[in-house]
Parts: sequence; C-alpha cells; structure tokens
Amino acid sequence: MEKVITEAPETIQRYETLKELGKEFFSATPITQEGVIKPPDVQLIKSFVSEAITQTGPEVWASYLEHVVIAPELGTRIAEAVSATEQHVDSNLIEGLLWLHDIGRLVTPGAYFRNDLIDLRLLREFGFPPSLTDHMFRLDELLETADSLAMTEDQISFKKGLDERQTALAQAYFDALSPEQRIINLADNLGKRGEKGIFGIDEFMRYLQSQEDRYEHTSRWPSVEWAIERRQQGAVLQAFVIRQTIQWLSELGVDVESIMSGMHDYGPRFIVVVRHGELDNQGRLYNRDSVMKPEDIVHLNETGQLQMRSIGTLIKTRKFRVNQILHSPQTRTLESAYQLNISLGLPDDAVSGRDDLDEVFAPGPYKENLTMKEWVVLHGNCYDEKRWGEYHHEPIDKITQRGRDVFWQTAAGMTTGEAAVLISHGDPIAWMLNSVINDEVPDPEELRQKIYPNKGDGFIVIIGPDGKVFSHYTLTDKSLPKGTSF
Repeated sequence: MEKVITEAPETIQRYETLKELGKEFFSATPITQEGVIKPPDVQLIKSFVSEAITQTGPEVWASYLEHVVIAPELGTRIAEAVSATEQHVDSNLIEGLLWLHDIGRLVTPGAYFRNDLIDLRLLREFGFPPSLTDHMFRLDELLETADSLAMTEDQISFKKGLDERQTALAQAYFDALSPEQRIINLADNLGKRGEKGIFGIDEFMRYLQSQEDRYEHTSRWPSVEWAIERRQQGAVLQAFVIRQTIQWLSELGVDVESIMSGMHDYGPRFIVVVRHGELDNQGRLYNRDSVMKPEDIVHLNETGQLQMRSIGTLIKTRKFRVNQILHSPQTRTLESAYQLNISLGLPDDAVSGRDDLDEVFAPGPYKENLTMKEWVVLHGNCYDEKRWGEYHHEPIDKITQRGRDVFWQTAAGMTTGEAAVLISHGDPIAWMLNSVINDEVPDPEELRQKIYPNKGDGFIVIIGPDGKVFSHYTLTDKSLPKGTSF
C-alpha cells in the first residue's frame, strides 16, 4: 500500500490561516472580480502580508523579512523606469505580485520549491484569476527547461558555458517570459541584502552557487525531490535569465545598477521586545525593587532562565543582527538580559539598563499584601484612582510615552537590517506595543485582551523603510510551556 504523505498539523494550520485571511481580504475586490491590480489594491495586498506575518508567527530568518520588503520596491522602481520608455509594463501588477510571491514561506519556512507551489495554490484559493497568476515567475517551468538542456558537470558547476544548442533553448525560454515576469524574477533574485547592501550580480552568482549549502538535499515530497535533482541546472539557467533581463533593460535605457545603488540602504529594521522570564515569587505580588523589602525582591526561576536563553537562541539562529540589548533596571530584567545574552554573545558594553523600560510604579498591591489570585480578579488593574489613589501610581499616559520614546529612539539609532532587544515588563510592554503598532491606548480592564506578552514572550516588530511599523509577530520557543500572564 502506498504511503500517504501529509504535512504537520501546525503547517496545515498556517496554510488554512492564510487561505481564510486571503479570502477575507480579496473577495469583492477588482483583483478577484476584474482580474486587475489597481493602486488601492497594492496597499490592500501590503496590508494582507503584514497581517499574514502577524497571524502565522513565521519561523523565518531575518533575511526573508528583509526580502519581503525590498523586492516589491526594487520591482516597482524598475517597472517605473521601463514605463518611462516606449515599453509598457503593469507596475501595479508587478508590485502586487512581488508582495505576494513568497508567502508560501510563511507556511513552510525552510522548504525548497514547496513554498513556490504553495504560493500559487494560495493565490488561487484567494480567487486570483489566471490573468494575474500567469505573470508569477514559475520555478517549475525554469527547472523543466534547465533539465532539457542536458548540461555537463562542468556546465553545472559554472566552469563551462552553454553551447550553441543550449543557448538557443535558453534564449527561447527567456523570450517567452512576459516583461512583468522578467522584472518580477529579477527583483526576486536581486531584492536581497548582503553585507554591502542590495545584491549585485556578483553576489547573486555566489548566492546561486551556495544553494546546495542552504537547502535540503532530500525530501519526502516527490515534487520537491524532482526539483532538488534539477536545482543545480536551474541555477545555471537562472543566471542566464538574470543576465538577459539586465541586458534587455539596458537596451531599453534602464540602468539597473543605478536603481540598485539608489536602494543601498533600503530595507527594514527590527525591534525585539521581550518580557522577563518566569519568577520565583511563589504567588506573591511584586513591583519595583525599590518598593519591596530586600528579601521580597524576585528573581528568575529555572524556567525563566531557560525561556530567556531560548529566546536568545531563536534570535541568533534566525540571524537577526542584534547590536544592543536594553533592559529595565529591575533585578528580574537584568537577569533576563544576562541569560538572553548567554545565547547571543554580545560584548558587555552592548548590554545596558534604561529607566524608560522600567516596571510601572504601582506599590499599592504589594504594600497591601494582595495575593496573585486576588490580583487576577482585579484584572491586574493598578490604574483605578479610587482604589489606588493614595499610592500615587504611575499614570498610563506617562508609561505609554516613555515606552514610545525608548522604542523610537532605539529604532532611530539603528541602520538598515539591524535589530535591538528591549527587555521590560508586562504592562509597560503592552502600553508600548499597542501604542506604536495600533496607535491605541486600551482600557486598563481590557489591556490583557490586546497585545500583551506572557512571561518569556518576545515580539518581533518590523519597522519599514518609511519609519513606520510594517508588521509584528510573537517569538516564543514552542517546545517550552506557555508563559504565564500574571
């Protein structure tokens, strides 16, 4: 009996999440009803991608998130330059499809080729007609053509060029691509950041030749196994297509190198906001160290230490370029920064305390010896003037403003592609993130139903090139138990 291959439940869940989200976003739009992408639709697509990232919490490298932002802009700039010549291209179509061209990686983060198949399938599930999806660059068609060239080992390893017959077949393949497909493919391949900025052709060639080091060599999926067997030949044909595209654009008078040079510093920045780990407070309430007796100061327990090291490992393995860790001055956040940096390995001078990240000054519950159970009944609301007025608790507007200040000041000091870690406490993080992400100051009674971190949670906040929040998602080690809210 033939073995049935299925995806993992979490993969299926991510796919279903995107499918339903796409239907919700794109039904009754010109995209699905008329088969065109208009300027407002491009913004709708961008909003969809932002929400898709938030809802799937993707296990992707930082470079993917950079690529998601860079490729549409590169494709748009090239399309606009082409449209200034006698050649017409649909710049809205190009930008819209480039925003969507890699959403399959939100479902299967590290899978070669399978994410391309999922891309196309999802667009069809959303209701995108062939008049749009036919302009997507098809990796399967590239691999089929590459296979038909019957390359030698020297050609596959780029030691020898294509012969006359192979070149003619490769040229015929290129000629059959629509102008939109050519630009989408070029932006997809060059719309990445390397050590010196946006990819140039030389760095792209090195990237192509490193595929065998970056992707799996076998797969349980027959379609992916088929693609892997042709991957090296596909790299050779892709190099040919990219060079021909650049030549085609040059003949139109479009200087791709100049466009890419103008995007040298284009891309996102990342703020990783982390709540301290689980504590050894034994069900007692706590506040700032200065409020409490020395013997009541809380520390991370073993779970909390593991949470912080795990967050650090996730940040490192997903290749976020962290340049600093800022933390609240409280003992529990200082310990969290120490544990997190065991994994990251930043120098000591890259780790520092910030008063802006401090716990809410709210000594009342501690001084009245409230238990955690009693605190849960009160929804953690320390902002009720009638209940806590005599203790002069810190007001919400002040907490929110200092959170916003440290967030945006940190972002302003970062270069494109960099990341910084901010370690703070539950309420201060919630006021900060609800404000910077949604421009919202929730009712205190509802704060924990909004963006609110459990202990040990991280939030990746993606700041776009326009200086605004593009998207965000939760970063947690799913192998660990879920952290507590209170």
